Amino acid sequence: MPVTPGQPEQLIGDEERDNAIDALRAHMVAGRLSLDELNDRVAIVLLARTQSAIDAAFVDLPSDPDAIGGVSVWQAQHPDRRPMPTRPLRIAQRWMIILTPLLLLPLFLGWPLWWLLCVIWVAVFLVVNRSERATEKRQTQRELLR
Repeated sequence: MPVTPGQPEQLIGDEERDNAIDALRAHMVAGRLSLDELNDRVAIVLLARTQSAIDAAFVDLPSDPDAIGGVSVWQAQHPDRRPMPTRPLRIAQRWMIILTPLLLLPLFLGWPLWWLLCVIWVAVFLVVNRSERATEKRQTQRELLR
């Protein structure tokens, strides 16, 4: 709705701000914005009270949603429904837990160095667990930026 010269501009709500932030994220995914630029523009949008204040964050960006390369329009509108990446470390971790009782087999068979197998197994499990936690931490940080 165009604003007439003696009339104040209409205020916007959280929905408009959320839509603008989603569009900015899509522009970052397309490579048009760096992380610092995204943070600056998101701050502008979060402080915006009118549509013209939000528009200031998009001045040098294309307005055509189909111009967002690398991300379909549907994905830009539904960022929470993107497919999850594969997690091979999680699969390895689960198999290690399932197969842990087999570590007792060398003990019962009388193998003198059964404890060495247990030490190696625990060390590998700790490395996989640490790698998985680091992956989860990175993913959480990415989600916070969205």
